[in-house]
Amino acid sequence: MAKRGWLERTVGDYLPRGLALGDREQLRFLTGARDPVRYLDTPRSALPLWLPFQLFALDYAEDIVLETSHPAWSMHELARVEYGEESFWIAKDSDANGVQTVTADLEAIESWLPEIAVPRRRDELRVDDRSSDTRLELSFRYRNALGEAVAVDFSSPRPRRLERWRNGSTFDHSQQAVSAVIDISRKQMTGIRGDVSYDGRCYPLRRVLGLVPVRALLHQTQIGFVRASARISPCTTDDGGDALRIERPIDGESWPTRGRQEALLSVDGRRTTLSWSSGPTSYAYEFVDAELWRVRAFCVPPMGAAPSAELRLSAPLPDLRRPFDGVVSRRFLLFVNGLCHGYGRMSAKASDDGAELAITPIAPRWFQARPMQSRLTVRGDRLELRCERTPC
Repeated sequence: MAKRGWLERTVGDYLPRGLALGDREQLRFLTGARDPVRYLDTPRSALPLWLPFQLFALDYAEDIVLETSHPAWSMHELARVEYGEESFWIAKDSDANGVQTVTADLEAIESWLPEIAVPRRRDELRVDDRSSDTRLELSFRYRNALGEAVAVDFSSPRPRRLERWRNGSTFDHSQQAVSAVIDISRKQMTGIRGDVSYDGRCYPLRRVLGLVPVRALLHQTQIGFVRASARISPCTTDDGGDALRIERPIDGESWPTRGRQEALLSVDGRRTTLSWSSGPTSYAYEFVDAELWRVRAFCVPPMGAAPSAELRLSAPLPDLRRPFDGVVSRRFLLFVNGLCHGYGRMSAKASDDGAELAITPIAPRWFQARPMQSRLTVRGDRLELRCERTPC
């Protein structure tokens, strides 16, 4: 048992897992936590519905992963994001505390994917691409958050086959901001050359157990809950449709991102869908009688295609606009590219000025370590949504 614990701490993050729950286990898990809600009053807000948390999803068509022995950095990722017919590269540098800083040459980078509240900075990211259909050959030049001139030279065969074990660890990356699961659909770890230098000084790659250098080429999709600071108010679209305006952050709060998005309300009888696009990702929150029962996210493909990510609940969450009795518990599953990669519990309760929602992941291990808490507060005709990481 002690040896297994040591091995998990040493190499566990580098070993992919299978499904968090199999098909039968998923069905059994979702049969619990279906108690009805006893409402005590009418809605306390003119908003047609409340957004209880912020989900995020992002797909990296190619994700270069390198770890060096540099004392200030734990991992570097160079990731290619596809956006319509175009694509671009971003650099993600993780420091010793797991805080990831995104560097990209994007105008108004603080408003790019504003729902993902991680530090980002705009700077030149030069990419020399000499790739072929069978092999990736790239060189990157940029300055990191410490002002160091980083040079990365990378060469790898392109991974072709789908992985059998795809449930990958988040390590400790962005643990202050997100609670996520990752689907690594393709992976290449052999035949790779990767060199990294900082201000002209090369640092050797870090080796697992002193033997295996950490370098890889992945195709991965991430989904999860993320910190939030947002004001939500009713508005009308240019063509006269009903919508909700989501403004980040709440006035006076320090935040790494900012932006304004309009989420369209589509009503079909008792069902309402709240949908909007953010960069390459589109979101759809689906309600019945203002009770949230499903969230889907589409990375690159249009709405109507198979979702890249999906949150399923054992029963709809309460209509959080209305006071209700006691604590209402629900169970949830997180699917990435059709695979159940995570599961957990939610507990909702009404407060004097709004509602609170605790999000408690159960598995896998790296997901369990990042519970979150949402607080919704009524401010006149507006709603304030705050969501934060809580101690495990």
